[in-house]
Amino acid sequence: MISADLLFNIGIALIILGFIIIIFGLLASSRSGVRGGGIILIGPFPIVFGTDRATLKWMLPLIIIAIALFIIFMVLPYVGFMWGTKQMVICYRLMFQ
Repeated sequence: MISADLLFNIGIALIILGFIIIIFGLLASSRSGVRGGGIILIGPFPIVFGTDRATLKWMLPLIIIAIALFIIFMVLPYVGFMWGTKQMVICYRLMFQ
């Protein structure tokens, strides 16, 4: 089992790595035609932003996949308890233990 301290240290390392990648990306991009966007999911509700329509159209499948995964993982434990399948409950407990 993975300890909480290890997970905390991995999280901090990933945040620092993300900052480093963003800084290198800003320094490396000398052209002015940079495009980008992002998705913020608050529950099943997406907040989408981007610099142009092409980026937003590209993110639409990602939004659909993210919402579908959110719904699946929210409904999965209830379906397992209703059907009485021990395998689904064990799988859920192993994923979120």
